[in-house]
Amino acid sequence: MPTPQLRQYQPSDQATVWQLHVGGLKQTGSFIDDRKYDQDLLDIEKTYLKNGGEFLVALLDNKVVGMGGFSKIDDQTAEVRRMRVNADYQGRGIGSLILETLIQKAKDLGYKKLELDTTVNMKTAIQLYEKHGFKEFKRGRAGHLESIFYELGLE
Repeated sequence: MPTPQLRQYQPSDQATVWQLHVGGLKQTGSFIDDRKYDQDLLDIEKTYLKNGGEFLVALLDNKVVGMGGFSKIDDQTAEVRRMRVNADYQGRGIGSLILETLIQKAKDLGYKKLELDTTVNMKTAIQLYEKHGFKEFKRGRAGHLESIFYELGLE
């Protein structure tokens, strides 16, 4: 398999990123058809890129097959969000590549900690985060879904 290329999100990626997001949630039964949970994806530049964060897309043959970003919580902490890999490309290390790059970029920007949450039914995501050293620190509910909250120290 060719190596995926990572680059920063561009406005022309908007529709593809949205499809990837919805497809990933539907794949795990986590999709809630309510845009209030997805406001960040409606203005990625403002939410991520212009606010101390990052948002990357992974490309294979000029096709967006993965994505992920982080947004600033405070001067010390950022939140990893919207990690998705197209179902046809999962299991090829694309998620790890995106996450490792985001971790390094967060360190480069001076963050001391990353946080994230995922739902209990996103088994592959849980494995990915734990493989990269994220530790569970609490659980909670968002509607009908149980969420797991993770953190990773960057020092």
